[in-house]
Amino acid sequence: MALGWSGFWNHTSGEQHALLARGMAVRRTVGRALHGYGRKGYNAVLRQLVNGNVGGTATKDYRRVAVQNVTDPMSLGGVRLTENKVIINRATTANDILIITDDLDYDNSPEPWPVDKSGNGGGGKGAGM
Repeated sequence: MALGWSGFWNHTSGEQHALLARGMAVRRTVGRALHGYGRKGYNAVLRQLVNGNVGGTATKDYRRVAVQNVTDPMSLGGVRLTENKVIINRATTANDILIITDDLDYDNSPEPWPVDKSGNGGGGKGAGM
């Protein structure tokens, strides 16, 4: 039997192939796309839904340095106060599933593709002729 470049394709690797293997570039890309303060509320909802908790409470907060009164020079300097900011604190819903599914199925191409009326490139050439 000739060996291919991958043991998965000719069943010689001796282990099951898992598309969600650790270290795959796809998982790193998804992790980087979901990283950042602007996505923490979305991630909290996603985490609840992945764990099967529709109706579970998605919570996320963080601590930050509190704003100082810049018009009062006596309050500037010294120990800075911190405050807790809540990003999200609500129950997940079935609508969250629809939104996330729509995000996963995102397609940047228009449907149907617009016809190129000039006939000199792109679009659905010939479809409108």
